[in-house]
Amino acid sequence: MRNKTRKFLSILLCFSMAIGMTGCTKKIKKEPKPKPKVTVAAEKGNSKATGKGDGQADSPIIIGCDRLNKNFNPFTAKSNGDKEVVRLTQAYLVTSDRKGKTVYKGIDGEVRKYKDNGYTYYGPADISVQYNKKKNKTFYKINLDKGMFFSDGEKVTVDDVIFSMYVFCDSSYKGDEQLGRQNILGLKKYRKKKKVKKIAGIRKTGKYSLTLITSGYSDDTIKSLHIPICPLHYYGNEQRYNYKKGNFGFKKGDISSVCANKKSPMGAGPYRYVKYEKKIVYYTYNELYFNGCPKTAFVQIKEMHSILKKAEKHIAQAVKQENVAAQQDTAGEQNGGEKSDDTGKNNDDALNHVAEVTEITHGVVDVMSKDITGDNLEWIAKANSNEELSGNQINTRFVAENKFSYIGINAKNVSVGGDGGSNESIALRKAIASVISAQRINMKEELSDKVKIINYPFTSDSWLSPAVEDKNYNRAYSDSADGGEIYNDDMSDEERNMATVEAAQKYLEKAGYKFDENGVIESVPEKASKTYRIMIENGRKNMLYPMVKKSSELLEKLGIELKIVSVSKKQMMSKKTIKNAQLWCAKTDISYGFRLSRKYTSQKSMFGMKMPMFSAYLKKTDETVRAERKKKTYRKAFNTILEQAVEVPICQKQRIIMFSASRIKMDTMTKDTTTYYDWINEIQNVEMKE
Repeated sequence: MRNKTRKFLSILLCFSMAIGMTGCTKKIKKEPKPKPKVTVAAEKGNSKATGKGDGQADSPIIIGCDRLNKNFNPFTAKSNGDKEVVRLTQAYLVTSDRKGKTVYKGIDGEVRKYKDNGYTYYGPADISVQYNKKKNKTFYKINLDKGMFFSDGEKVTVDDVIFSMYVFCDSSYKGDEQLGRQNILGLKKYRKKKKVKKIAGIRKTGKYSLTLITSGYSDDTIKSLHIPICPLHYYGNEQRYNYKKGNFGFKKGDISSVCANKKSPMGAGPYRYVKYEKKIVYYTYNELYFNGCPKTAFVQIKEMHSILKKAEKHIAQAVKQENVAAQQDTAGEQNGGEKSDDTGKNNDDALNHVAEVTEITHGVVDVMSKDITGDNLEWIAKANSNEELSGNQINTRFVAENKFSYIGINAKNVSVGGDGGSNESIALRKAIASVISAQRINMKEELSDKVKIINYPFTSDSWLSPAVEDKNYNRAYSDSADGGEIYNDDMSDEERNMATVEAAQKYLEKAGYKFDENGVIESVPEKASKTYRIMIENGRKNMLYPMVKKSSELLEKLGIELKIVSVSKKQMMSKKTIKNAQLWCAKTDISYGFRLSRKYTSQKSMFGMKMPMFSAYLKKTDETVRAERKKKTYRKAFNTILEQAVEVPICQKQRIIMFSASRIKMDTMTKDTTTYYDWINEIQNVEMKE
């Protein structure tokens, strides 16, 4: 009977596990490829600023920006506002997903998972990347979608891409695109020698295909291909374009003719530019857009600088009056009088203290981005009936910077016995790192959503960074010297601080420090110290200062002096500082030019890591092409950096984007936006309420 029962339970358990596994494996469906509304040439100049959309709501999306400098050329736009104006009219050669990973099969689309949701990504082209080790060359083979049109009805071909590439690579180009800074084969000769008519590494292979060839391999090259496909017939001179003869639509070394049109951008993007009038740019939908005809017919980009200044002035006056009234009421109560009825206004009628909120709720603008300062988030929540950041009036999204703050610890200058790689030296650095790391919890509580705490030395949204759901994901420096947990989320601030100090003492004992009966250092190991300097740019004004100050106070209980030194940016980058640095606060920008080997083991590195094998490993990681292999090597590199205790990852600063929930159908808004994939990536799907 017992054997039968065991057999039954075994079968039942297997059945339950099978059901559980089925439930956990979420099937991700590929979204069908959107189609343009028409496939014939559109009549040129048919754009209008007003009128009814073709089945869409007539209400425009009004996007706010700070200033417009009226430089609406894709090759010369500088300000954020001007770049946004251009962006709505353009299709970009290479597409990235929500984690910043390249979409290689843009034509047929790729399904990628993000936060347990499946998303399909389409782009204008397919791209393959192949590195030839013997030749030390990388080949980027690009195939364009053959069914793409510019908004004026002209077909998109590879000649438009080549024209765009040559402009971005020209010696006279002064913009922000990075393509001309890549190690493209023959680019230097093309720029320096008049007789060289072509860039050897840009090769046309068909009407809709080309190959880009670079010497060596760099992660930056694929990023630099995120360029707008600009129409040759609109920005260039078709009479001066002949690929075989080495003519590319403009005079070599002089792109002034290409940059001349700064008023009316045109491309293969979701919207057609209509006009600029009274600090507002007007658009109408592009039914030829390869990602589908936009569901909102009209868009406006509005300069908000003067409008917000006026609103802020009005708010300041109102706040001043409120304060005066409050003081009068207080004085009246003290004298036995009654409180004024005027101050008992309904909360719904109270003037919001965030200018952007007042302009959104009054219908002046529908979308605004903002840096988070003071009590902004509290006032945004007050605008909604549910008193939350997203509600009936305002929907709030957070966007993290593509850079992160950290505290570095020099392995050579913070060591025991002069050996930065010894177990004792690592224990010393971990003692300091564990105290600093614990203060990130207080920082998060104080700054709330102004920051996003990170546990690995990279931006958290990146596909190269470990995710919370990954196996062996861990909170930075939360393990004690004996492998246990130093603190947990249930502890109070006082309990966590006590636990951290105790853990730091054990690490210091492991490093060779001796303590008296009161838990204070009485002797120091050879070539170690009781005093270490931490450099912080702009001193008290630095966002990290409070946590550094608190860390200093906690370490002082053990007899360690963490001396805070305020420095300028120039001082931080000096050769003397790099050589003598012990601890410092800094930021890492991973947009362009980031290399693991450059940051941690190069001659200009501040980390003092003398580890030849690790240095070689980092260089190999930087040169790795295959995505899955690269992710694994990055993870190993991160683990080594944390194990050596040379960096405490702190946070990414966040800003907000506010949407008008009363005018926009928020269920049509782009889901799961990130640093790498914002709402405009899917603006064609956004609908307005009738």
